[in-house]
Amino acid sequence: MTKSYSKRQGAERPDVDAETLRLSIQQFVDACRSPALIDSGDQLTIDRASFMVEIRSGRLWIEAWDHERNLARRILAITSQARGRMVCSVHRFAGRPGELTLFDLDHPRNAQKALFSDREKFAEQFRTMLSRQFPGWNITTLSAAMDLQRSFSPVFPRAHVMRGGAHIAAI
Repeated sequence: MTKSYSKRQGAERPDVDAETLRLSIQQFVDACRSPALIDSGDQLTIDRASFMVEIRSGRLWIEAWDHERNLARRILAITSQARGRMVCSVHRFAGRPGELTLFDLDHPRNAQKALFSDREKFAEQFRTMLSRQFPGWNITTLSAAMDLQRSFSPVFPRAHVMRGGAHIAAI
C-alpha cells in the first residue's frame, strides 16, 4: 500500500473566509500608527504605498516591500491577536509553513520586538549553517528563547540535531 503525501493536508481551513481574513488584517494595519511585520526574523516597516493584502484565486496573499527587499506570503489564518500585535500562519516559498507577525512599532508592548527579531533572524541563519554542516541530519528543535530552567540566555540560539540514534546539541 502506498501513502500519498500532500503539503496542503491540514493546511487549508475551509471554514475561514479569505475576505474576512483580509478585512481583519487591513483593519489591524489601518489602526497601527507605525505598522511593521516580521517574517523569519526580518523586520519590514510598512505603509499604505508599500503594502498590499489581496485575494487571488480564492486565497489571501500579503505583499510588502521596500527599496531593498520584497515579501509575499499566502495567509492561512490569524493564529493570535492582541493589542498592537497580530500573528498569522502562512505558507512560505515551496509551501513551507511559517509565521508572520504584524505589529505596531509605536505600541509600548512592542518595544523589545526589534531585538527579538534580530535574534530570530540569527536563529534562522543558524538553522542554515547547521543544515550545511550536517547534511542528512534532522534539526528537531531550534530556539532563541530564554529558558530559565536550564539557564539558557536568549542571546544564543541552540538546536537539537539528530540522525538515527546519534544526537548533537548545538549552541
